[in-house]
Amino acid sequence: MTEIGDDAAEKPLDPATERLRRKMVRLLALSVSTLFIGVMAVLGAIVYKLNRDAPPSGTEAADLAIALPAGSILLDMATSGDTALLRLAPNDGAPASLLRIDLATGAVIARYRLDGLAQSPASPESPAPAPRPAPATTGSGAPTPMLDLYKTP
Repeated sequence: MTEIGDDAAEKPLDPATERLRRKMVRLLALSVSTLFIGVMAVLGAIVYKLNRDAPPSGTEAADLAIALPAGSILLDMATSGDTALLRLAPNDGAPASLLRIDLATGAVIARYRLDGLAQSPASPESPAPAPRPAPATTGSGAPTPMLDLYKTP
């Protein structure tokens, strides 16, 4: 095996090879800088998206008093952004309703009556749901498998 000595390392390149080497170094610098700018743009977009929806640091949770109809029971609540949707079941036989509320002010934005629905299944007066039938079992009491892929005839 031959080793490259000090003489071979110090020998200057011919002009055509030196021009090619300089072009390759410039191409490498351009490629690395383009990659760096692209990575920084992606990271900047991620930071922007994370901080865009963050609430301001000085805000505190407000205590809101929301006037619900008398005798109604709150069954469910869903929030989306700065609004909330409350599902209410009345005790007086009136139709069930939905209230859309602004969480910043506590004001009722919209009220939806749900006419034509039977008594809500979650209300206290509704009968208990029918029990589910017991699963089919084999003679030993173990549940019958739905599909046995490993059973060979």
